[in-house]
Order: sequence, then C-alpha cells, then structure tokens
Amino acid sequence: MSDVMTREQRLACMRRIQARHTGPEQKVEALLDRWGFAYETHVPHLPGRPDFVFQDRSLVLFVHGCFWHRHSCHEGQPWPKQNEGFWRRKLSGNQARDQRLQSKLRLLGWKVGVIWECQTKKPEDLEPRLLSLLLHSAPPAPVP
Repeated sequence: MSDVMTREQRLACMRRIQARHTGPEQKVEALLDRWGFAYETHVPHLPGRPDFVFQDRSLVLFVHGCFWHRHSCHEGQPWPKQNEGFWRRKLSGNQARDQRLQSKLRLLGWKVGVIWECQTKKPEDLEPRLLSLLLHSAPPAPVP
C-alpha cells in the first residue's frame, strides 16, 4: 500500500516531530514538579542529553517514544511498510545508540532509567514507575 500523503506532506509531518519537551516529557515533568524533585533537563555535557538529570541522586532519565526506540509494547512493534530497509536501519540504529549512550553514562557513574511513552498515558502506570526509579536512587544520607 502506498503512502496516503505526498512526499512533501510526509516531510512536513516528520519535521514537526519534536525531540524535546514532548507530551510524555511534560507529563513526567508535571509529576516531578508536583512532588518537589530538583532536576535539570537536556544537559548538553552528558552523553545523549538525558531528558531529566538528578545530580543529587546520580540519576538520569530518558523518556523514550515507543515507536522510535522499539519498545516491546504494541505501539513499538509495527514496522512501516514503505521504505522498510531504511526504517529497519534507522530504528535498529536508535536502539544501538541508546545502548551505547546508557553504557557511557553508567561508566561515568550515573544510574540510568527509562520511562516509555506508553507508561505516560495512564497516571496509574507512570506514578509508580517514576517513584520507583527516584526512590531506588535516593541520595546518600548526610554524615553527622
């Protein structure tokens, strides 16, 4: 089946896809603000510019789109029918890059967490996942 959009329409559509401050990131950020956690966003000197950086916890969080990073959920599994070779290389390359960046961050002493787009769709899924990541990387207790 061919694409229902012209090449120009498809390019315009793809250009509108954001890399930062996406809807899922905004949902995570709203919870972090409500809970009072201190964080930075998109820190340029760290590998991969993690979406959220918690210096006091040595924790970085990425908020990944299920399709773009090939999550195991139903949204991450379909392969585009058009230009299949390109998409396989592109999406497999995204996964390989994610693994490389996460390894680099761990070597630098960071704990790495991933929140998937599908987990942000329901608060009952997002809140426990996010709290678990944050609480399992609590900062060390101050020395008296």
